[in-house]
Amino acid sequence: MSSLRRFLLWYGLLSKRLLRRPACLAVLVLVPLFCVAILFFSHRESGVVTVALYCADESDPAAHAAVKRLLEEDSLVRYVPCRDEQQARSAVIHGKADAAWLFRADTSAQLDLFARGSGSAAVTVVEREDNVFLMLAREKLFAALYPELSFSLFSHFLGDVPGAADYYHSGTTDQQILRFTTARGEVIGEPDHYLVAPLRGLLTLLLMLSGFASAMYCYREEQVGSFVWLSARKRRWLPILCHLTAILPTAAAAYIAMALAGILTDPLWELLLLMLLSAAAALFCELVRCLAGQAAYLGALIPLLMIAMLVLCPVFADLEHLRPVGGLFPPFYYLRAVFSHAGMAVLAAYTALLALVALPVTRLRQSRM
Repeated sequence: MSSLRRFLLWYGLLSKRLLRRPACLAVLVLVPLFCVAILFFSHRESGVVTVALYCADESDPAAHAAVKRLLEEDSLVRYVPCRDEQQARSAVIHGKADAAWLFRADTSAQLDLFARGSGSAAVTVVEREDNVFLMLAREKLFAALYPELSFSLFSHFLGDVPGAADYYHSGTTDQQILRFTTARGEVIGEPDHYLVAPLRGLLTLLLMLSGFASAMYCYREEQVGSFVWLSARKRRWLPILCHLTAILPTAAAAYIAMALAGILTDPLWELLLLMLLSAAAALFCELVRCLAGQAAYLGALIPLLMIAMLVLCPVFADLEHLRPVGGLFPPFYYLRAVFSHAGMAVLAAYTALLALVALPVTRLRQSRM
């Protein structure tokens, strides 16, 4: 019991010394602010592609229904209604929109003629230049027009059969075709907004940044001999404990932020994973600190390591051919373990391997000082 009390006392004193540092406080403040900012922008109009919409005749049922579907859906395409065709074309010319979709006044008639093998285009598409995103956006346009077009094709096929509309609508259903589940088989709702999707990975990077900030302070404390009066065995563990005093509060803030954002899967599972990640991050930061040798070298390495983790770890995308390199960093295993029971065992093994490497390196550094 006395050992636990002594450990908590040390942890409290080391935490107090860090909380006096403006940089550490800034990292802790960044976590909730970052989460609030992401949630704020995720509920605002946003998109990878912006499309100007103009309907020449809003009373046309096909055009009205298609525009309504486009405006009501939640997608990567941002739609901007325009009052006339000139405004829509001007938005493309001046770069305010990537494309303009101009629905003709006789959209319904043109779709009906198309179903019979004649007619002309029901929608005019204006673009400055074509690209992959606009190709994908046009799939949204085809999907918005399909219900009316499919009815025209169905009606044309049946000809003058009485009750054709009743036959058609009797085959429709509001039930979902797709069901979303985690890798563990847990049923979830539809995926969150795409801006919220990388929130977990970005919070993990902030956790790593807090560990690196603690590593920078350890150089200064070594120079002034803050803990020279401790035995060599205790000093060996002290830097890692110092890093944990910076990482654990950030992990707690990240846990709360993920809960507020609604991206927690299993609260207990996520808590255990964050504890493992915190231990792995502390060991990793200490290993990098010892290998860098000096504060100037570590300061130069930190931006490079943060960029490497952003690209190589599955924050925004999981790049399969870069996985062997991404496996060098703690966030890689944490982000892959969130939806996998086997991932926790891999993260624990990675943490143990880091301990086997980092502790001898720490001992070697202390022996040379």
